[in-house]
Amino acid sequence: KVSKFQKKELFETVSLLHRSFENTCSHKTPIVNGLFSTLIYRFVNIYSDASQSASELKNQSAVIYSNFKKLISDSTFLETPSFFAKKLNITTSHLN
Repeated sequence: KVSKFQKKELFETVSLLHRSFENTCSHKTPIVNGLFSTLIYRFVNIYSDASQSASELKNQSAVIYSNFKKLISDSTFLETPSFFAKKLNITTSHLN
């Protein structure tokens, strides 16, 4: 999900790009190229942040799963889901 701040940055960059494109100054081409590169890098940063968040979520899920398996193997009798959720510091619905 794109944050408000990221949307604002993208909009400002596109706005500058549009104004520079319509400008008739002698250095128009390098200015437009630089702003276009900036826009591309802003998109790359947004994608990179999203990929990192997804990776962190997968890692967290793997840790919870591993800890859950250990709890089950260490349990000597049948426990309720709320018992396991409490031990894992998560909600019962998250465990389900």
